[in-house]
Amino acid sequence: MPAPTTEELMWRLDDLRSDLRENIQTLAALINKKVEAEVLHLQQQAQDEKTAQLLARVTALEEVNRKKAEEARERAKERERVRQQDRRLIVTALVWPLGMSLLQVYLTLKGS
Repeated sequence: MPAPTTEELMWRLDDLRSDLRENIQTLAALINKKVEAEVLHLQQQAQDEKTAQLLARVTALEEVNRKKAEEARERAKERERVRQQDRRLIVTALVWPLGMSLLQVYLTLKGS
């Protein structure tokens, strides 16, 4: 086989150079995909942490609201109890003595 000419060597070098460029571009694309996957994983982790923090805050707020509602119910029960006691006091302090006075006046007038 005869020795390759300078022109053939140049073509082969150009082919090798283009193959090498294609290989480098393929490797760069693979590296970019790997980096994108790692970045995506890190972003997902950060999002999960934010979600967990928000969930904790929402849970805490719900607990505070539940306690406030329970306290409001207790205050309403206490007000109702005080209202009932006031009614009993009014009946005991005003209505019964008034009724007894009216009965005494009636009996006095009837007896005269």
